[in-house]
Amino acid sequence: MNNNRWIFLRGLTRGNIHWGDFQQIFKKHCPDAEMEFLEIPGNGLRSDESTPVSVEKLILSLRTNSVFVKSNQPFNICGISLGGMAAMKWAEMFPNEVTTISVINTSLSQYSAFYKRLRPDNYEILLKTLFLTNTYEQEENILRITSNDFENKKYFIKKFAEFALNHQVTKLNFLRQLILAKNIYIESIPLIPFKIISSKNDRLVDSSCSDVIALKLGGVHFVHPTAGHDLPLDEPEWLSEILVKKLE
Repeated sequence: MNNNRWIFLRGLTRGNIHWGDFQQIFKKHCPDAEMEFLEIPGNGLRSDESTPVSVEKLILSLRTNSVFVKSNQPFNICGISLGGMAAMKWAEMFPNEVTTISVINTSLSQYSAFYKRLRPDNYEILLKTLFLTNTYEQEENILRITSNDFENKKYFIKKFAEFALNHQVTKLNFLRQLILAKNIYIESIPLIPFKIISSKNDRLVDSSCSDVIALKLGGVHFVHPTAGHDLPLDEPEWLSEILVKKLE
């Protein structure tokens, strides 16, 4: 079954604002798309909530906020990083709801070591960023790590920083999201179209994490040769084309 309903999930400490202009670009490639951009508790507009460390509780919380679920309408689900892990678990728990799965620069603890899932070159800067009080500096540091097109994408920093003034992710929720990511285990992926999308030059998460998911869980793997971890920011046109591409 094909449909144009899409649920999108962001990753570690990121909210819906961090999709940048992806929503408008995706709409250009899929004009009939109905889209839901759901927030992980603790992030974005849900920053005052506690992030669950149980993936089952996370999925139930996300479903509670979905109009598609409430109206009993199936949907495509796409998630980046931690959102990709949640997307796979959602499909595993509720396979009748999900038409297709697409995961972007994600990883699973059952297949990849922690130093692959969060590359060691970033530990020092991430720790320093966590304790900064200046939201502009925080967002600038994160963009430098996650984007390979920083100079062309740095115009987002001011908008992200202004949002973070009132919706900052707490240090406790950052820790809880790391624990959540470690706790996510996928037994199998339903027999529906499954895309693994990765950036060969991802400097935050080793691209081998996507390679092994494709190997172990199946699906079709698409690789961008130059983009960074934040593929929706770096290459929204290319990503949109891949998402709407029909699999044989």
